[in-house]
Amino acid sequence: MSECVLARTVYIARRKRDRILARRHGFTHGTTCGSELCINPDHVTLTPWKVHGTKWGGFAVRLAMLKTDEYFDIPDVPNDAASMNRMRGGIRSCNAAHNIRFSLRSLSSTAGIRVIRTGTYGSQLFGTHDERSNKIHPILKGRS
Repeated sequence: MSECVLARTVYIARRKRDRILARRHGFTHGTTCGSELCINPDHVTLTPWKVHGTKWGGFAVRLAMLKTDEYFDIPDVPNDAASMNRMRGGIRSCNAAHNIRFSLRSLSSTAGIRVIRTGTYGSQLFGTHDERSNKIHPILKGRS
């Protein structure tokens, strides 16, 4: 592989990489060497944007299909506090799980997370949660 050509600042490097490859919507410029200052045309690559919904969307859909107190395990995910917070925020940002209460528990000391559905937001305010049909029914009060 050829040597890196470095720009003075990250801003200048981004501008030069934009000139090397035409900018397209949904993509950003990266480098194969990993240096943010590299402007060598052989190292510049086109990479797609990272979107929260697609990275965690599968887990959000699986969580939405669960009933209260059911869970699923993800064995190969790091379970340190930062990774669990990142996962929690990523799942909550998806439309499939935006009103679902859930908790994350570590499976072992090295890796693995258990995702537990604990309920639905709004069910205690607007009605009761029927577990058989997984729908929210309004509470009807009689006249006194």
